[in-house]
Amino acid sequence: MVIEIPDEYLSYSIRPVRAGGLLVPILNGPIQNIARLGDRMQIDVVALPQRMADEGRIFVSRLLDALDGEALLDWPLGGEPRTGAGAPTVDGAVNANAVVLPVKGATPGFVFSEGLWVSVISGGRRYMHRARGGDAAADGLGKANLLVKPPLRTALLNGDTIEVAQPRIQGVLIGDAGQWSQASGSHSRPIEFSIRERK
Repeated sequence: MVIEIPDEYLSYSIRPVRAGGLLVPILNGPIQNIARLGDRMQIDVVALPQRMADEGRIFVSRLLDALDGEALLDWPLGGEPRTGAGAPTVDGAVNANAVVLPVKGATPGFVFSEGLWVSVISGGRRYMHRARGGDAAADGLGKANLLVKPPLRTALLNGDTIEVAQPRIQGVLIGDAGQWSQASGSHSRPIEFSIRERK
């Protein structure tokens, strides 16, 4: 069960969860970067005080429901306009671990800017990816090849949806999502939790 978390009254911190990492020798040898497939994203959230008689009650209820399944949250865009992308989908079957996301169905001329985040829906699950290596513009047929990071974590099917206008992160709740307290008035205290992609 995937529960949509309201995104009002939230502040965010975003970070990658790396499958690899740095190997730091204890005897001052050279530091090695151990690269492994499987990097994913995590968003750390602070929910600001909310009225428990209104939006706060619904917010806490959604968090509690998501503890038994997964949470779904709009990816923060930071005011970046995301109009005019069309209805992009995956162009053909793509193997897991690929670093190129082939796109079709985009508006001709739409630019997938470097650093732009997209979510890809495959098998009912969303995967966050970031465009890298420069801008990629859709050609006259609405096709583009998008360099992405992290590499694809699952095989994609032809026609899988690519969310551009509003990407969304889907994953498990970590932290204090199941705990909340109420101030002496009618508002909740800030709630801190994280959403980490499951796979």
